[in-house]
Amino acid sequence: MDMEHKEQSAHRLDTGSPQGGPTDLRDLSLERLIEFVVGLGLPGKRATQIFARLHRPGVLDFSQLGISREVTALLAEHAVMSSLSPVAVEKSADTTEKFAFRLEDGAMIESVLIPEDGRHTLCVSSQAGCAMGCGFCLTGGQGFTRNLRPAEIVGQVLAVMTHMVASGIERATPRELLNNLVFMGMGEPLANYDNLLTA
Repeated sequence: MDMEHKEQSAHRLDTGSPQGGPTDLRDLSLERLIEFVVGLGLPGKRATQIFARLHRPGVLDFSQLGISREVTALLAEHAVMSSLSPVAVEKSADTTEKFAFRLEDGAMIESVLIPEDGRHTLCVSSQAGCAMGCGFCLTGGQGFTRNLRPAEIVGQVLAVMTHMVASGIERATPRELLNNLVFMGMGEPLANYDNLLTA
């Protein structure tokens, strides 16, 4: 095995991406989505529309993107669109809500929604576990499992936004549901910098 192949294999293992699996559209930046869409023979401008709709709360499969059946079928043939759903939601006395998510490989991560004065801050995980080993941090004592893929970071945000809408929290646009996004959940965000930027 040559060095380049070793590095690629290590990267796939680190991010949790299935080797040889279909492309997860929520793992892609807009630039990479444009490349992917053009590779399918579609105009690049179509990617901007798809990208915006991929990141709306409540969109769980290709049929909910609101695009033509032909394009929907083409995307479904060559890609997947992963999503997260909380396995548990705990609400504290101060109305803070903690969401637990189980990933495809069984790893557990958490997000925390913090409401204050009509505004909402979401605290998101960037890794499953953490390698920093900080004595004051509960996650540090659990050890490190892996970096989260962009789709798993985005998935936390979309799942919580979907929960907010279902709970009756209304805003003019989906972007207004969350006022702040902070990476203070599980993991050290700068240790997963590339995936963080993509997300």
